[in-house]
Amino acid sequence: MKILSHKKILKKYLVYIKKINIGECVLGNEKNLSQNSLAHAHPREGIICFSKRKFFTKAILLHETAHLIRGNSLYNEGHDQKWLKILYEIGARVDRSYLEDNFLEI
Repeated sequence: MKILSHKKILKKYLVYIKKINIGECVLGNEKNLSQNSLAHAHPREGIICFSKRKFFTKAILLHETAHLIRGNSLYNEGHDQKWLKILYEIGARVDRSYLEDNFLEI
């Protein structure tokens, strides 16, 4: 499977990603962008918010892009089996312990 760069990810999934914000939540949901949260997605708006620049990584970008494609976020379905399938389809890697902790199967 071909590894995509940040720019290629953004270009390929631009239909889903309308805006990326770093440092604060553009919708004012600061409680969801706390020290425990690296980033979150707003699927209806097509926005991904990162708490800090250092968290703008390929892995987290793919993770949140999968939420945009799935049309879910921490507000509803979150990390379900359909989201995981999309995550793999767009080229992300998921740690097995994460899968086990969240009762997901590959």
